[in-house]
Amino acid sequence: MRLLAVEAGFPADRIVLEDRSTSTLEHARFVSAMAAAAGWRTLCLVTDRYHLPRAKFLFRRFGLEVIGDPVRTRGNTSFLRWLLNGYGREIPAWGKNLVLIAMRRHRRAAPGG
Repeated sequence: MRLLAVEAGFPADRIVLEDRSTSTLEHARFVSAMAAAAGWRTLCLVTDRYHLPRAKFLFRRFGLEVIGDPVRTRGNTSFLRWLLNGYGREIPAWGKNLVLIAMRRHRRAAPGG
């Protein structure tokens, strides 16, 4: 994704990678710690159109101001397959994330940890 952003003209020095997470919830958690340490207030999330609402919701749960920009392509995948795969993942993921939030498994990570 970093390479695609740079190829699209986004300044490489403005891209910061978080590479420890294994889920969107963890990603929001780790990025919130990075943002707090760096003093960032607003982030731009770039992801699939079907994933963007949940990603924005989770990042906001960690106190981040986010704007979102959906990816405007689905690659070589048919629209129906893209739609079914995307929403087939997002619907259960919403449920899982809401349960984890209710169980308070969503606390902000300490910077660097």
